[in-house]
Order: sequence, then C-alpha cells, then structure tokens
Amino acid sequence: MARLPLISPLDRALFLKAQPYLDGLPPNLLALLAATTEEVFFPAGAHVLRARDPIDTVYFFGSGAFEIIHGDGDRSAIFELTAPGVVGLTDHLAQTIVPPAVRAAVDTFCLAITTEDLDQILEDFFPLVHQIARASCDSVIRARIAQPELRSDEPGFPPDVQPAGDADPDLVQCLALARRAPFLSGTNLTLLAELIKSDEPERIAPGEPLWRADDPIDRMALVLDGAFVNDGRHGLARAGAGATLGAWEIAATRTRFEGWVAEMPSRILSIERELFIDLLEDHFEFAQAYLARVSEEITTAIRARAWRLRDAGATDRAPRPNRARDAGFARPTRS
Repeated sequence: MARLPLISPLDRALFLKAQPYLDGLPPNLLALLAATTEEVFFPAGAHVLRARDPIDTVYFFGSGAFEIIHGDGDRSAIFELTAPGVVGLTDHLAQTIVPPAVRAAVDTFCLAITTEDLDQILEDFFPLVHQIARASCDSVIRARIAQPELRSDEPGFPPDVQPAGDADPDLVQCLALARRAPFLSGTNLTLLAELIKSDEPERIAPGEPLWRADDPIDRMALVLDGAFVNDGRHGLARAGAGATLGAWEIAATRTRFEGWVAEMPSRILSIERELFIDLLEDHFEFAQAYLARVSEEITTAIRARAWRLRDAGATDRAPRPNRARDAGFARPTRS
C-alpha cells in the first residue's frame, strides 16, 4: 500500500477507517473525509515538515513510519511514529507554537487533508470531534501508563486565589473559583454555569475515595479545597485546590486507569460526563479548547519520551537494515 496509489473512494474510506483517530466514524463522514483528502507518497528520508513551520496539512498513514524530531539548540531527540497513525494532527489541535520537524523513516504513503478543510469538517460534524476526543483521551492514558516516571502533580489554582472558606460557596462563588482553575480558564461564564449545575459542593472525608481504578467514567471533579493523592499504580501524583481530576479521561473509551483518595477534608464540584459531551457538541469553541488541552498533553508526553530515550542512549525506533539517509526536503509525490 505504501507504493501504490489508492484509486477508488471506497479504498480511501477503508484506509481512513483503519486509523485509530477515525475508527468508529459513520460511513457518510468517512466518505466525506475521503473525498477531501489527497494521496501523497514520501520516500524514505524525505522531510515532511520543517521545525517551526506552521502546520497546514495533516497526514494519515496506513503503513511505513515517520520520525518526529524535537530540536533544542544543537541537540535533537527523535520519536518514531509507526503505522497506522497521523502526523500533524495533535500539534495542529494543540496550536503548538514551535512544531517539531517530521521525516519519513521509510517509504510511506499517506492521505493528506489541509488543516483548513479539517477544521471546517470538525465544526460541521460533531461525530468527528467526539471521536478525536475519545482517541486523544485514550492516548493520554496510554502515555501515563507507559511513562510513570514522568508523572507529576496536577496543576491547581494560582497562588493569588483565596481559599473558599468554611461555609460552602454559593453558585456565584463557585463560578468565580472555576474560572481560575487551569483546566477551565478561559471558559465563558454561560458555559461554566451550564457545567456546574449545583451550588452545593460535595464533601469528601480523609481516606474516602473519589473514585477507584476500573470504575466507569461518569464525571470529572474540580477540587475547591483540600487535597487528593492517586493510587500510584502509574506514578504517584497529588492534587490540591484548583485541580480538575478526570479531565484527561472524560471522553475515553475505557474505565478509569487510576483511583484518587482524599488526604484531608476536601470539597469538590462534579462535572458530569454526559453534560460535558453535550456542551462540546453545542459549543464548537469549547470543543476546540478541550481538544487543544488534551492534544497538548499528548505532544508533551511524546516530547518527554523522546528526550528521555535520547538522554538514556536508547531509542524506540525499529531496527531497519534499509533505513534511508536523510533525503532532505524533497517534494512529496502526489497521485
């Protein structure tokens, strides 16, 4: 498949259906995406993207591999992405300011779509937004399971945010606090009011679980005050006031990958999964913001893994006796 062009629209749709980020889309949407794509072939060693260049095209590939090259001055670290996969999507959604360079590790055939066309389809067809959100959440979970040594505490309120106080905050106070939480910052008040229906925070006693690993994912939780610790199954992490627990798995296709327990008396506001997904569908800018946040988590994990392997003198690139030398920025062959 890497060497032969796809001829029929059905071939293109089947090619896209095999992509993890597109699996489960309805046939009519796959057909629309297929009709919007262009067939592109990159020979081994050809550069697809220069470092720091803006991303204007996303490439889905069903065979072959790409090298994601992260630069830092005179140093570079490489992460190999193998088929089936996509190049440019997470950096585009995350609005990465300095995208990495991308090079074909071997001969690789792709279906390419411009970011302008992709954004328009995302705005017009929520099933694509929902599927990318599901696949992105699954990717974040896989990265955290695979790299427990990189786990860190969840970010919380800025230092200038005043504690909620002994009395339970009313709805207006809850909304004011929610706007300062890193995950919800930038969300307009109308949306926040829809997300946070209740003005009665839930109290969690010390030692009481918020949820356990393998529980169904039914909500995420904004910590108003107190502190939580995870179960440490995939790296130890803590979360204090302002953290939004469960945000990276709210759209995932699996059960919870870790549990959280209160370390001290704590109060939370719950955001129900079904409501959150409904608001993604109703407000495209809100959906864009969520996809940007979760995509940033993915790009950060990829970059961290690449540098960790480089510093350890290891690699995750598959050994290939026919790995090509750098072929430079050759123009791709388009069918």
